[in-house]
Amino acid sequence: MEVTERLKNTQIECQKAEKLIERYWYPEVLIYADPSYLIETRHGWIYEDKMTSEEHEELLTALEAHPGPWRGLLGKNIN
Repeated sequence: MEVTERLKNTQIECQKAEKLIERYWYPEVLIYADPSYLIETRHGWIYEDKMTSEEHEELLTALEAHPGPWRGLLGKNIN
């Protein structure tokens, strides 16, 4: 399958995750979350967008509550 075929119904959005999760609160919607690294694991401040540990926890809580599947770079995934 060609990449264009696989991605033709994909939406890529960049805004607060909690608002997106709320907007796409459907069991058939897959959410892929790629938040910034935890501040404690960084070796410098090269990122403009930073998330606090509390914001990472809030994102994880929102993803776990989402009725559909999600994947992410949070060290934990739910089907």
